[in-house]
Amino acid sequence: MKKIFLISIILSLLLTIGCNNNIEDQGMTSSTHKKYVKQIVFSNEEINFQNEDSSKFKNEFKWNEPIYYRAYFKQSIENKYLKENWDSENKTYYILEMKINGKTTAYDINYIKPHWTTFKGCVIRNENDNRGWDTTKLFKNSQKYLNPGNNTVEIIITAYNRMKKKKALKITSKGNFTIKAPKNLFTVKINENTAIFKDVKASSISDSRKSLIFNFNIDGQNSHLKIRGGNKFQVDYEFNEKNYRIEQLETSSSNLPSKWRIKTGDGYIKIIQKDEEQKKWQIIGKNLLNVKAEFKYKEWIIKGNNGTLKLIASGHTNSNKWWDFWIIKDNMKLENKHLKMGAIYTVLISTLWNSNYSPIQ
Repeated sequence: MKKIFLISIILSLLLTIGCNNNIEDQGMTSSTHKKYVKQIVFSNEEINFQNEDSSKFKNEFKWNEPIYYRAYFKQSIENKYLKENWDSENKTYYILEMKINGKTTAYDINYIKPHWTTFKGCVIRNENDNRGWDTTKLFKNSQKYLNPGNNTVEIIITAYNRMKKKKALKITSKGNFTIKAPKNLFTVKINENTAIFKDVKASSISDSRKSLIFNFNIDGQNSHLKIRGGNKFQVDYEFNEKNYRIEQLETSSSNLPSKWRIKTGDGYIKIIQKDEEQKKWQIIGKNLLNVKAEFKYKEWIIKGNNGTLKLIASGHTNSNKWWDFWIIKDNMKLENKHLKMGAIYTVLISTLWNSNYSPIQ
């Protein structure tokens, strides 16, 4: 009998010691937290701490609707560290993974206060929200993995050891929602040979009027095309930190270049002038693009088998530099980026030749 009593006392002590291994955290912060523990819930509005309205939770969203979320844990990340026998060194981290239709598309590793058992975040901000939400950036970078129509977006949060570069064995919290992506969303790179052009602006005009740089917005990144005029006319452009040259091959009767070529990894692209006014060009590669001025030299259309691309001059309307900014409406998402660059170059150089500014005068 005494032995049984002694064993009971030892077991009680061991359980007490085991319980004391946990640090005190926020616990269940609300009845909503208790209901949705280990889940991530979503809403069009911010889900504030201990002020949740579960009637506004939803998991189906239209495109560009605001999407905010709150993650609920069973225990703090610090206690997860203790279960994994990790040394937190007063810093606890989690990894947030985003999946689009079952594929991991982005992740972020962040610090979290040791005692927290819940936090809020944002996938798509409302129009008045200028804060730099981390998950908003992840979703923006993941949009290229979306399909037209309904997509399932899942967010998974797990304790993470930065020293060991290791996730905890068990997930801390997760949730998903459905979002409907429109067909016209897909203005992102399809593969390494394609790119979406958005706008182009002239800059760095030299005092000698012999050189000019056009800065492009391509796939949301900056790129540039350099025209060096004078006796040694030279044109170069950049894609993904690689430089390419547009070589002059022939001149017209007016002593202006009328034929060019671009050397790419897939061979040569030819650029040929088709009329004396520089209003019509052909770009010949694996596909053929026809370039034509629609309204003087201020609006151009480029046509090919993969759609159309339009350039509209939107620069200084009351000066001779009306050509220094162009809006690009790129509906050639599947077309080769070098072919499109060649076509856009003909627009820019033709416009310069026929305006009051020319880098080769």
